[in-house]
This record gives sequence, C-alpha cells and structure tokens, in this order.
Amino acid sequence: MADDPVKSHDGWGWPTSATKPHYFKDARSLCRRWVQVGLGGGRVQIEANADSPSSSTDCLPCTRKLAKLKERGGV
Repeated sequence: MADDPVKSHDGWGWPTSATKPHYFKDARSLCRRWVQVGLGGGRVQIEANADSPSSSTDCLPCTRKLAKLKERGGV
C-alpha cells in the first residue's frame, strides 16, 4: 500500500555515516543499529521495495533478518 506512512519507510537505505547499506522496516534498521530520523541530519534515503543495492556490501545481520521476514511473509 503506497499511501501507508510506515510502509513507505521500508527498504534499503544508506545512513550518512554508515559503511554499508541497511534494510529499514518501520524506520529502524533490522540490525537495530540505525534509526531513520525526520528532516535534517542523519536522514536515510530509502529505496522502497527495492532489492539490495549491492548485496556483497550489505549489512549481514540486516540481510539475514530480511530473509527470515520474507520466509514468514512479513515483508
């Protein structure tokens, strides 16, 4: 659902000071190390419903948790 404000924040994003892209669900990374904040510093650009931007460099905990979520139908 494109108009759902929570779902629009789900997807792969690269926090400004992160060394790897992380998967965000409900504005928090699946590895729990990053939180997407509103307007201003530290904002994360999210690619909603996109596959990983570059799977070899993705956050491994995020990748593993995303796979589990997909198995359970949570994404």
